[in-house]
Amino acid sequence: MRQIKFRAWNKKIGQFHYFDLINIGSVTRDFTIAQWVEMPKQQFTGLLDKNGKEIYEGDIVQHYDGQKFKVEYVDGRFKAIRPRYPMFDDERDLWTFGEAITIIGNIYESKHLLKETPNE
Repeated sequence: MRQIKFRAWNKKIGQFHYFDLINIGSVTRDFTIAQWVEMPKQQFTGLLDKNGKEIYEGDIVQHYDGQKFKVEYVDGRFKAIRPRYPMFDDERDLWTFGEAITIIGNIYESKHLLKETPNE
């Protein structure tokens, strides 16, 4: 059974706050209700990358063949989506990658990683 964990992006300090349903009170007491509501929350997928790092929604992952994907929760499943190719509907269930992916960033700190590069 996977752990139900989350992270919230605090744009004021540029940092994630990690929590689960048991310790949410220790995280939320540091913020006003308005601040907490404004923070985007992302869920842990239950999967680890090849380095044993937890994969969350909003992470940018790279397949061993060099392809980059954004992790999203779509239609009740965690998906790896290639944002450069929306017309091809290039998305896959995240679990199908196994440990063949590495987290290389996230949509808040590393959005530039999803842009097209001359070598791709």
